[in-house]
Amino acid sequence: MTKAFYALLIGVTLLIGSLSFSSDVQMMMLRRFHWRDSSFVRWSLLQCVPSMYNFGNRIELNPGSTSRQMNHFPLRAITFNPQVRQSLAENSGHYTVTLSSHYRSSTLTTSYDLESQSAKLIFDHGREQ
Repeated sequence: MTKAFYALLIGVTLLIGSLSFSSDVQMMMLRRFHWRDSSFVRWSLLQCVPSMYNFGNRIELNPGSTSRQMNHFPLRAITFNPQVRQSLAENSGHYTVTLSSHYRSSTLTTSYDLESQSAKLIFDHGREQ
């Protein structure tokens, strides 16, 4: 078990070290926060990487909201924010959530359709732009 822990620790260190110069690693890490990774196993393993190695994230909910800057796990602004959930539950309808993240020269923008019905939020899987 100790060897597995050290292997994970070394892997995370190498990943963080390559983040500054590898555009492939940058895009992989951007997809982590957009729920866009094609592999659930890889996405799960990336959860071991500390979130302080996050990127510039801007999230926008339309109609009815201006965009705002988010640091860690930006989609939580919709999924776990009680004020937003309450407002959406009271105002049934169709919304578009746009999440834009960047790190150095890598940028990822994803749009999600959000349907508010009878106090339930139905989130689609999103599409990269």
